[in-house]
Amino acid sequence: MGAIPERTDKANPVNLLYRYIKGAIASRGASGHSANWKSWCIYQIFEQMGFEIDAIGWLEKYLEINKRYDVVFDIGRMQHLSGGFRENTVKILFLCGSDNVKRNMAGLKRAEQASRRKGIEIPYYRIVHKPEEVYQAIEIADYVICQGNEFTQNTYPERYRDKLHMIDGVRSKI
Repeated sequence: MGAIPERTDKANPVNLLYRYIKGAIASRGASGHSANWKSWCIYQIFEQMGFEIDAIGWLEKYLEINKRYDVVFDIGRMQHLSGGFRENTVKILFLCGSDNVKRNMAGLKRAEQASRRKGIEIPYYRIVHKPEEVYQAIEIADYVICQGNEFTQNTYPERYRDKLHMIDGVRSKI
C-alpha cells in the first residue's frame, strides 16, 4: 500500500485525479446538499496540500483518461479510472454510507411493504444499478474511507470490513 506522495518542488507537484461533485468546487459547497459541502471540503484539503488537481464529476463513468496520476480519489467505481493509474498510484476510495447491495434490498422491501399497505404500486426510484461494482473498487483501493458507524460497516461483506476506515457523517441544516 502506497503512501500519499509529498513534493515540495512546485515545478513538479503531485497530481491528483479527483472524482466527486465537480460543480461543488466552484460553488464553494454552498448549494444545499451535504454531499456538495463534503466534496468542496475534500477538494480544499487536497488543494491546500499543494496537489495539482484534475476534477471530474461522479456521473462521468466511462472516460478516456490519457494522463497518469500520483493519486486518484473516487467515490465508487474506481476501476473505471484505471487508465490514469501508474504502478505506484495511491488510490483513495470514499464511500458515503451503507453497502449498496444491502441498501437496494432494504429499499425494495420498504417499497413492497408500502405498496401492500396502500394497495397501490409504489416504485423504488433510488435503486443503485450494478451495486457490486463497488466491491471491485474496494479491492483495488489502497485506502477506503467510509462515512458511518459500526452498523454501516457491518452492511458490507465481511471480507471488506477491515479495510474500511469509518468516519462520522455530516448533515445539512435545513
